[in-house]
Amino acid sequence: FSEGCTEICRQEFIKTLEYIRERYRILIEIYKHLKKNEDGSFPKFDPDDVFFYYEGRDDEIQDKNIQDLFDVDILSLNISQFKKRTDIPKSVEGK
Repeated sequence: FSEGCTEICRQEFIKTLEYIRERYRILIEIYKHLKKNEDGSFPKFDPDDVFFYYEGRDDEIQDKNIQDLFDVDILSLNISQFKKRTDIPKSVEGK
């Protein structure tokens, strides 16, 4: 915040920092569960695909095999800033 910031301004600044901190916690959790490729490297992916999958916004996912890139069910992750889907993901229905 800047000079002249009021208590309301300070509280909004703190709220923004807490949001950013939580977003980083979520990203760390996601990256911890990323599977290695056979050559030992890690796959490139867009974290937004994880969020879209988590929320059930399947039409917005670029990599339709996003779940296969992780060693845990994406839906088991604690992604607090997003509403968890309640349906069965299309990628799981046929399995």
